[in-house]
Amino acid sequence: MRGILGIFIGLVDYFISNKDFTELLDLLIVIVLGVIWILYFRNSKRVRNTF
Repeated sequence: MRGILGIFIGLVDYFISNKDFTELLDLLIVIVLGVIWILYFRNSKRVRNTF
């Protein structure tokens, strides 16, 4: 739930502060990488056996 809130805050910050496109691209890269790691930690058998 915190991840979705962080994404929402980042997008609102982008639109309110009138930043340029490269900063939006940086935000999208962080979002994609975060989603990949979250999916890995939630679905990995190795992680499940470790923790």
